[in-house]
Amino acid sequence: MDKKFVVTKQLSKFFLLLTVFLIILTSFQAYASSERYQIVEGGSIVRDLVTGLEWQRCSVGQTWNGSTCVGAALYYNWSASLNMSALGGFHLPDIDQLATLLYCVQSDRYGWEDGYSPCGGFDDQVPSINNQYFPNTPRDWYWSASSGYSSGVMGVHFGLGGVFNGLTSSGHVRLVRVAQDDSRYQIIAGGSVIRDLVTNLEWQRCSVGQTWNGSTCIGAPSAFNWYEAMNIETSDGFALPDQNQLRSIVYCSNTNKYDSNGNQQMCGQLGQFNSPTINNNIFPNTPANSSGIYWTSSESFSNNQISNVLSFTTGGTLVSEKINPFSVRLVRMSQENIRYEVIEDGSIVKDLVTGLEWQRCSLGQKWNGRTCIGGPKKHYWQDVLSFEPTDDFVLPDIDQLATIVYFSDTSEYGANYDTLDCMIALKVVPLVYHL
Repeated sequence: MDKKFVVTKQLSKFFLLLTVFLIILTSFQAYASSERYQIVEGGSIVRDLVTGLEWQRCSVGQTWNGSTCVGAALYYNWSASLNMSALGGFHLPDIDQLATLLYCVQSDRYGWEDGYSPCGGFDDQVPSINNQYFPNTPRDWYWSASSGYSSGVMGVHFGLGGVFNGLTSSGHVRLVRVAQDDSRYQIIAGGSVIRDLVTNLEWQRCSVGQTWNGSTCIGAPSAFNWYEAMNIETSDGFALPDQNQLRSIVYCSNTNKYDSNGNQQMCGQLGQFNSPTINNNIFPNTPANSSGIYWTSSESFSNNQISNVLSFTTGGTLVSEKINPFSVRLVRMSQENIRYEVIEDGSIVKDLVTGLEWQRCSLGQKWNGRTCIGGPKKHYWQDVLSFEPTDDFVLPDIDQLATIVYFSDTSEYGANYDTLDCMIALKVVPLVYHL
């Protein structure tokens, strides 16, 4: 056989293997970087699972068309940028927030720490941002809300991949808000009831007149005068909430807090916060129009013909004559004592019934301060048995593991693993701490 042919064949095989390796490596890097972001609200918003921030996917001036950002990112001076806001509580990011978007394709690294640029100050000819999630971002200067030194303003250059103290007269803008946190709520009763783990109240997920269809609230809320609302009876103990109870589910997106406007005023100026002022993931299809005004059981001290109402359009408390028609959401005290206590940095959960402490995430996942990110890693049982304890956490026995099985339809814990319906498949590995 011709030696030249043999060498060429071997080289071809080598380059084929190298190409496959590079494809796998590139795919792994893309997957690793994509684990950080979650697309929400029809694709126009990106949630950062590490920082808890939510970003408009397009720069100001561009438009999301369902698949990408179209149009040109506009230039603004810093004064104009500083006062920018958008419906839903979006605003100009500070430099620490904006710098978290820095991303270098070469190193597959994010962020800016102690003067470190993920791209090392090297222009790699692509925008130093994750283009999969922020398409058509210009390789140019973006403003932050943070002042710099020598009359400068801090910003990020998504061409050079760094944070700079800028003296430029114009730049682009991308707006941000803090992501809504659902961790205080527990969904029970097949999804139709919400338990607030902070106040220990349980809420009907839908307004009276709406129906829970297994995934959302359908229909429109019914309107009642105050006397009718006070006399609504249910077989499971729900009733009209008082003012303080109803205010506890007011959510102001511009502050990322519940009942942050404790003075009973609006969440802020219109356009600075999401409307309705409630967690829409938890209480879907709450109206933001005139039907978004809800009765409370709290009467006026000075006039018994007047009662307090709450507007979920603005988050503010109002007063109204009792004969007016408004919407109703019902509440009751929790039917179950709080079973779990979140401890340490949030990564550990203590079961107050069994006295066991659990790692909140399965092995292979990471706690980012808000949730578990990444996928659980599967292990063979014999390998799991040989794991060295970490901070006194060990593999649970079957009786321990069964205690965290939860049936939402009956609100009961504990698996009957003697029956086929409740058999447990040990595919992932949570670890438990012996107290």
